[in-house]
Amino acid sequence: MRVKSLIIVVERLEGDDPFQFSLDVGNKYGIGTKQEDNGLIITLATQDRSYYILTGYGLEGVLPDITCQKIADRV
Repeated sequence: MRVKSLIIVVERLEGDDPFQFSLDVGNKYGIGTKQEDNGLIITLATQDRSYYILTGYGLEGVLPDITCQKIADRV
């Protein structure tokens, strides 16, 4: 069974881009299913004060980019 979602909390990304970091972790650990491309990764870097919400294409209908942005703006 594959994990479909993951929340990553780190102090620092050590200069990495939050998007690229999330994508690399997702690819390395196979978050979501390949057929449905339904993975979700939320990355928070507390000391860097950065975040990223990464969704697979299979979640875009349920969780589009604008909704992810609204969530981030609230928090």
